Amino acid sequence: GVTSLELTTYAWGHFGVLPLDPDPSRPNGGAIEWAYRLPPAVLADARARTSVFGPAAIVVNHPRDSGAGRIAFAYFEAAGYDPVTGTASNAELWDPGFSLIEVFNDSNFDRNVDGPVRDWFSFLGRGLRTFAVGSSDSHGVIGSPIGYPRTCMELGTDSTATLRTMGAGAVRDALLGGHATISGSLYVDARVGTAGPGDEATGLGPRAMVDVTVEGASWIDADRLRVFVDGTMVEEIPFTSTDAILRFDDVVEVDVAAAGSWVVFVASGDAALEPVHPGRLPFAVTNPIFLGR
Repeated sequence: GVTSLELTTYAWGHFGVLPLDPDPSRPNGGAIEWAYRLPPAVLADARARTSVFGPAAIVVNHPRDSGAGRIAFAYFEAAGYDPVTGTASNAELWDPGFSLIEVFNDSNFDRNVDGPVRDWFSFLGRGLRTFAVGSSDSHGVIGSPIGYPRTCMELGTDSTATLRTMGAGAVRDALLGGHATISGSLYVDARVGTAGPGDEATGLGPRAMVDVTVEGASWIDADRLRVFVDGTMVEEIPFTSTDAILRFDDVVEVDVAAAGSWVVFVASGDAALEPVHPGRLPFAVTNPIFLGR
């Protein structure tokens, strides 16, 4: 387990701060004060928090939300962030000092493509190494099923004992390095040689060869792979498989711009996840691989 804080402001957004150990000598266990303060000051406090593992990372939780009164829960809405210009209309609320965005919150890629996905791609398009996470945000088992989606981190081991010795810093570093994929019941992996999500592959020339796999339990539907290069979908690959687990395993070619590119892969299916997660559709998303000539 890793101790963190959901910094819930009830005014201009929610954030995750991790790792953050409780401090019994401070009020409220050391929770970061937000009332009557603006985001730059509050988030500066969050960035200043350290532990034996070093400084904490900041996640912008559910940055877009809809409905009356929901702006207090959605930072990008409250700050008026415009993904086209990369600016915020409420400048006093804007602090871009975060590295992670909860792009998927109890929702799949297509539900977010015109919201948090577009925001995420806008940061990447401006050369910022901002990475995605996904959470089920399960306040109720029926209303928001546990584990849809989840963030799968590459930590270099499957040993429980080893993971416990690595500590919370390994989780933070994997997330900050983009070494994670988001799973909404499917699992997608992409590699350019040894470079995976969050890594940079160089010396590629005008085309990159990416090894992509999609896996899922036998009862879960998977039928297409979408390829996004520099924020634009460049290919949609339909597929079928006779393998009960490995649904797609192939090399995908993508263009590499002269100044470099980044690529994100999205796997999905059309049949809902009944009876486990009623109404939810299967999907998986990689964090970007950065490509250089």
